[in-house]
Amino acid sequence: MAAREGLIALGKIVVVDYSPELLAFPALYEGERADKLLLLTSPTDGPVTLALPKNKNFRILQMRVYDGKVGEKVVAGGKKSQGPIYVSRSAEPWTMDAAAGQSVGVIVRFQPDFNIVNNGAGNKTQTLEINGRHWNTTQPKQPPWNVKVPVKGRFKGINLGVISFPENAEIEVIHPNGYDPKQKHVFYASIVMINSKEAATGTVRPISLPNGVTMQPFNVSIAKGEKKTVKVPIYMDRQAKDSLWRYPEVTRDLWLEVKFGQRSSQVGFNVTVYPSYHMWSFNGVDVGSCTVAGDFALYGSGEFRFFGLAENDDIFIARQVFFRGGFDGSDSHVNLFLHVDANDVAYNSYGFVRKEFKDFYTSYIHKLLPIKVTVKYP
Repeated sequence: MAAREGLIALGKIVVVDYSPELLAFPALYEGERADKLLLLTSPTDGPVTLALPKNKNFRILQMRVYDGKVGEKVVAGGKKSQGPIYVSRSAEPWTMDAAAGQSVGVIVRFQPDFNIVNNGAGNKTQTLEINGRHWNTTQPKQPPWNVKVPVKGRFKGINLGVISFPENAEIEVIHPNGYDPKQKHVFYASIVMINSKEAATGTVRPISLPNGVTMQPFNVSIAKGEKKTVKVPIYMDRQAKDSLWRYPEVTRDLWLEVKFGQRSSQVGFNVTVYPSYHMWSFNGVDVGSCTVAGDFALYGSGEFRFFGLAENDDIFIARQVFFRGGFDGSDSHVNLFLHVDANDVAYNSYGFVRKEFKDFYTSYIHKLLPIKVTVKYP
């Protein structure tokens, strides 16, 4: 759940938005790990600092400052994927600069290390402290702020068998164009399993799924000393009430249980759904004697479509209208020409397909450059 704290500093109330309000981790055995992402909106222009006491259970894995865009990133195995663009640091000091209103991310890892003297099995708790202030400490334009987020998890003790964790906790789902509402859309969550003991057979089942998402439990077998990746089919129903599909580009948690004998592990994922196409438009823009409008659409299949319209108010002389634009980071361009007779309306459209648009769709939907419209005499 999201949280909002109103802090009184320098006689002012500082509102800090962050989510979740509690970093609650699944129960783990030694050798297992789980990561949780906390997102916070900085209310000030200046440095943001993290503090988490050193211990054998929790540690800060990464700190991020997002720029509000989506772009290419490299995940496990060198594979390319898409996700929010950010700058990050993965070591102390845990301090980064942020502007007011900018999102700050903190990834905390729960990876308990067994010690018979001072870190046995049981509930583990800690507090993540986040502090922010304005650049100018002598005459700050904004008051400093402080947030304390509880962190907790349960340590189940020494590893006795199969270790399970996500291959990539970030799952991006692009809904196909021409979706049949009677057929559920399938995507996959990949779980890495490592067996240090004898061959075993277990089950994978859902624990907590977003609305409109289902998963059928199934059995899985693993040999002694084997490491394997299991692709878990997940189904999304567009027609379900409050379905995940109805909230594009909003991330939801998805938790699965892997159980071998009496030993179970919880594996978490973050799922973000993107629509099958993204549209931009502008209407009623006056350029010279013409009023112009345009609609653009980029599809997950890699197709780009553009429709342009112009109305010439000059009752004597025709006009030529040029639409020009493109995508940041791409050689593909938007070029459309219209000849508009005097006191008339003209329109045209075209489209093209690019493999890069399909491969990096979730990036390019945020990369359309401003369209330039030029009106000339014939």
